[in-house]
Amino acid sequence: MRINSYFLILKLSSAAFVEHIPKAYFSTRNGSIFYRRSLAMQKDSDERKFTPVSENDNSNSQAALMDFFESIGNPSPFVMAPMVNPTLLGANQYWPGRPAWRAIIVEGKEVDDDKGGGIVYASDGLTQPWDDEVWNDVVDQRRKEKIKSTPNVGLGFEVIMGSIDLPDSIVREIVMAVSNNMSEKPFQMLPFFESMREDELFIMKEFEWLSRAEGNDDKSNIILGTMSTEVFCDDFPEEYKSETGTVGILIDGGVSVGLPLTFPLLPATITTSDKEGGKAVEAHVRELIVLHPEELGHIIACGLPARMEIARRIRALKTKWCSSASRPSVVPVPPPLSGMYRSKKEICAAVEAWPPSLN
Repeated sequence: MRINSYFLILKLSSAAFVEHIPKAYFSTRNGSIFYRRSLAMQKDSDERKFTPVSENDNSNSQAALMDFFESIGNPSPFVMAPMVNPTLLGANQYWPGRPAWRAIIVEGKEVDDDKGGGIVYASDGLTQPWDDEVWNDVVDQRRKEKIKSTPNVGLGFEVIMGSIDLPDSIVREIVMAVSNNMSEKPFQMLPFFESMREDELFIMKEFEWLSRAEGNDDKSNIILGTMSTEVFCDDFPEEYKSETGTVGILIDGGVSVGLPLTFPLLPATITTSDKEGGKAVEAHVRELIVLHPEELGHIIACGLPARMEIARRIRALKTKWCSSASRPSVVPVPPPLSGMYRSKKEICAAVEAWPPSLN
């Protein structure tokens, strides 16, 4: 089925480029229940075959994605996927292929699903290539607007979240909600993350204390910025929800120890015909971290500086899978009232004055 090409190439309005997206949910609450009930476990193909490709033919993406999952833990041979394409049900979700999610069992996971611990869920397919008809429309539109061409790698990133104490169902629901939200503007999200990084670099020039060590992968350049959002998750512990009943989510890279910022969509032994001499195309990893309600309050009140400092403090914990319903806030002071600070300078001064984390 051909996806509405006009929607795919529609530019995201500047009004949508906000520092914090209040709510990211793929449907109404009742609709989400129907969506979850329509999911089914589907056996994945056992065949994994790499073939030489060009920059516009990323047919190895699924095999490369499985290699990435196996570097984390033991990926399930099954994926969770809707029995009916969500677009047929009126959902504004535009995945390159089938919407799907995969569980990855990591060290510390209990056999009993209800006990939680050591479970990771990831989107499985956001980096799949678009079909030729859709991609040709995108290439033509970018050529007309003189926008730099990019490889056909879907959205260009996969979404991942892990926890040592949250039940599987909660981790899965949050990953589903955020990845579906990302798919609503499939060609705008990667440029959006890049623009957020530009904002971070700009403010770091003015306030040097914000440019503290970033990321756990020193060999990778950070080119995507952080983002925060909120999701509805009925099963999440009430004491860890915001006053409006949402769960705050930080979207970042290089937070969990050992989790890379990117992974190659092509093995190093396979060359491509791109202009960079056969360099493998990289896909980004967007990690989701549950925010403490007070951390979320600081981000809503203070915006970008608060989000950058909270991300740095969570990263400094040097642990894996920081999403938890028991982790104390990394900011040991209550958030300020909305509108308390009148300028960027006042906001940055307040964030700089935060006491050290007690974690």
